[in-house]
Amino acid sequence: NHAEHPFMQTKGVKANDVTPMEKLLAGVSGATNCAFVNQPGQGEALCGGCTAIALFNQANQAPGFGGGFKSGLRGGTPVTTFVRGIDLRSTVLLNVLTLPRLQKQFPNESHTENQPTWIKPIKSNESIPASSIGFVRGLFWQPAHIELCDPIGIGKCSCCGQESNLRYTGFLKEKFTFTV
Repeated sequence: NHAEHPFMQTKGVKANDVTPMEKLLAGVSGATNCAFVNQPGQGEALCGGCTAIALFNQANQAPGFGGGFKSGLRGGTPVTTFVRGIDLRSTVLLNVLTLPRLQKQFPNESHTENQPTWIKPIKSNESIPASSIGFVRGLFWQPAHIELCDPIGIGKCSCCGQESNLRYTGFLKEKFTFTV
């Protein structure tokens, strides 16, 4: 968790209540039938790696928190498609974006805002033309103002099961509006 620019977070979030980490794990909780698929407590205390993945997934693959929170740029339930190769190595290589291909697909990239939202946060009531969102800013778009609470100490990550020096148990979220 970077002191000035924490990954996919906005510093100084004002919230009355702490939200448990399980709310970042889309589909793990919230429904009465979730215990049939997911074990209870998976979002109890997450290591830094699982927290980073959860923040990215929440911003890009999951519906918004509801009640005034927006979904990611790709909508509430986007589908990601990968090209499959004959083996794992070729599959990975077929799905890598190379710099020449990016430059061909995004020739006007220098005319867009390319800083991620945790470096240059979205302002409340801001109107943002979609054409002004650069590749990096769009890839790491965070539609919610989220800030992790201080971590707790050493223990096992409830998500991946690995020992970790720091684990996160909650975050703050703040409603704000913007238009793309």
